[in-house]
Amino acid sequence: MSELKRPTIQLADASGPQPLSDKSNYKFLQQIFDAKEKEPLAKIGYDVNSVFQILEGKKGYKASGAYSPDIAEQPDTNLNKEERDFLYTSNYENLDRLAPKMSEANKGVIMMQPWNTDKGVKTLIHEFRHKAINENPVLKKIVDDSRFSEELIVRAMDVKYFDKKEAKKYVNKYKLTKYGQELLMKTIDLIEENAEITNKELTNRDEFNQGGIANFRPYGY
Repeated sequence: MSELKRPTIQLADASGPQPLSDKSNYKFLQQIFDAKEKEPLAKIGYDVNSVFQILEGKKGYKASGAYSPDIAEQPDTNLNKEERDFLYTSNYENLDRLAPKMSEANKGVIMMQPWNTDKGVKTLIHEFRHKAINENPVLKKIVDDSRFSEELIVRAMDVKYFDKKEAKKYVNKYKLTKYGQELLMKTIDLIEENAEITNKELTNRDEFNQGGIANFRPYGY
């Protein structure tokens, strides 16, 4: 079993009031906030209550993190070397105990390695993008109608925002032509343009619910 290099704490707890919040995590919380504010797709997916930090570390998982729309019945993937289940039994038990709302929703981001590290922040933002795409029908259709896989698109965004070496290697494996590279960037631009629209709609809705009606014009007026 690999040990976590940082104290294990759930993102929702670290984002909340003391005593669960830890000053040593402020740096990483700020990194997450700054990163999601820079890109509209991650901003849509951002939700501290939709993230579960596995307590024991990677413990046989190949991935550092993953978004699942069906945590309970995840089909066989390369995330787990030994079993067909998405998570080990002990991880399901901890999920039920520590994140009951996420367990009940049966979807969210699972962090196999700590979110509160430089690498963990990048992994978390990566998974927030997957979450945003899968939970927004418009964005999902753009991805499905494109010539590229969702993972390739999200990895290309890792390169765009973090200049990640691993992501560059992944993207380069596809040996895209110049036209292919341009089309991939146009696809990302289209996704982000629509994500920006969604963010504005959410902001306007929140302002309206809070009584901010200065920009609101009923139909017919």
